[in-house]
Formats: sequence, C-alpha cells, structure tokens
Amino acid sequence: NLPKVAKLSDSIEQAIIQAAKQRIKEKKQSSDVKLDLTVQAKDLGIADPAILHDNPLYAIKKLARNFELLLSFDPIQRAQVLIRQDNEKTLEAAKLLEKSSSRKTIDLALATLAEVEKDFAKLKENSAKLDKLRQEQPERVEKIVDQIIRNGLARQTIFSSIEDKVYGKDYVRVEKIRQNVLKDGVDSLLQLTGGDAEVLVLKLEKAVMISSR
Repeated sequence: NLPKVAKLSDSIEQAIIQAAKQRIKEKKQSSDVKLDLTVQAKDLGIADPAILHDNPLYAIKKLARNFELLLSFDPIQRAQVLIRQDNEKTLEAAKLLEKSSSRKTIDLALATLAEVEKDFAKLKENSAKLDKLRQEQPERVEKIVDQIIRNGLARQTIFSSIEDKVYGKDYVRVEKIRQNVLKDGVDSLLQLTGGDAEVLVLKLEKAVMISSR
C-alpha cells in the first residue's frame, strides 16, 4: 500500500517503485513466473510491438513518431502522444532483452530507454503549459493525470523486469533512467494537481488497488 500522506515527491516516487516491485513479486509467486509483456502492453493501452529497434524498418517508425510529435501543437494532445510513445518504447526495450542478452541488444535497449528519459523531460516541460489549462479544461487535464498514474505503475513494473536481465554498469544505467523518468513523471503530476500531494497519493492508492485485482 501507498503511504497515507506523502508531502515530498521522493515519498511518492518510492511508493510507486514499491508498488511496481510488489507486482513483480506477485507475478513470480503465481504460476506465471515470467512477466507477460503482452499483458503489460494491455495495461499500457498499446499494441504489442512487432517492429523493434533491431529491425531496419524501425528508422521509419522513429521518423513517424517524430512527425507525430512535431504536429502535436495542443499541449494536452502533445502530452498524450509523449505518454503513448514512451509506453511503446519502454515495452520495446523489454521485448529486445526478452529476445537476446547480447551486448548489441543490451545497447539497443539502453538507447531506447534513453529516449524515454528525454521524452519525460519534455513531458515535464509540457506540464507547465497544461497547468494553465487546469482551470479552463479541468476534465481533459484530469484524464492526463489519471493516464500518467495508470501507465506509470505498469512502466515501473517493466523497468523492474528489465533490471532483472542486466548487470553491473548496465543495471546502474537502467536504474538511473528509471529514477529520472519517475522523478519527471511525479513532478509533472504535482504540477498538474496544483502541488497537492495528498490528492495525488489518493489517486495512486486507487490505481494500485485496481492494478492488483
């Protein structure tokens, strides 16, 4: 369970990490020892990726993503695109490591996660614009908040599964990316909820209960 009161973003970050690790533990205690990435794709609201970073067609996929983001002028639409693309990239990194543990594959997975890290910095920057819309379009902003929370738990679960497959400096790099992604995500949530950590924690507790069903 999440702490009843989290006055600092660090407390919220740790709560999300612990919730993700608990999900992994529960999976391992069940008959499905291996984390089902197809289920995780469903939790993230995306399709199971067919084209990964090791596919020559990935360059076209990457170009299409860049154009989609470039054409997303509305702050809310831009946030939705960033979140969806980062969900896809996180799952792609996990799928790569599921296929192979070679040095080349690990490097591709790390490069994919580094893109997620950069995108979350963009999301945080975009949240400042979304905060201005909180009074004008509260329902749309509320949906973004719920999506970040819901997807955040699934994403952290995937990060935990990735960390189980890498070691040494690679593990340290993944953990650093995970921490930065989580921090920018929580900072974005705090901006979008007007800095009300208690309201945010209540939303997180609800998301954790739903995900554990």
